[in-house]
Amino acid sequence: MYAGKDRVVISQILHINIPTAQGHLEGILKPEEAGVKPRYAALVCHPHPLGGGTMHNKVVFKVAQTLQLLGMPALRFNFRGVGHSSGSYDEGRAAAILDCRWYWAASRLAPTWGCGLPPSMIAYRL
Repeated sequence: MYAGKDRVVISQILHINIPTAQGHLEGILKPEEAGVKPRYAALVCHPHPLGGGTMHNKVVFKVAQTLQLLGMPALRFNFRGVGHSSGSYDEGRAAAILDCRWYWAASRLAPTWGCGLPPSMIAYRL
């Protein structure tokens, strides 16, 4: 992370597809910066899909950005049928969140994500 006089630049944002039994979930991962050992990590969930909620919601974006600035890696994703995620709305079943937690635990994208760092879940509802 580079901190200038008037701004902070986040150096890495990864656009990912999280594999699921029904296809994939579109996600954006903001991993920890090089040399940072986070104590926590976050899974950031967007508002209800039937109300137009996506991972690009302003509040969801700002929460993920703030967590990353605080040294906490953050994964936000679109539920089934939202954005580029495959499938369709599943009436609020938690399978998408479980898929993301599995991906988090098995991922080798960032050193801490596959080493037992448990995610904290942050959900936002309109």
